[in-house]
Amino acid sequence: MRSAQRRGEIPEGADLKLLNDLLHGTLYHRLVFHLGMPDDDELRERIEVVLVGLNARAH
Repeated sequence: MRSAQRRGEIPEGADLKLLNDLLHGTLYHRLVFHLGMPDDDELRERIEVVLVGLNARAH
């Protein structure tokens, strides 16, 4: 995540602990409730939604 910040993919002031919780919480939820892991497309979509939210919050 820090590398992504340096490349400008994640806003400089973003809370990386929060970002980590948002991304991993989705996967944890699916594991706990035996929902199966998202496929590559679903995973990309979830990551994109979180990153779009972070970028919107930074502006």
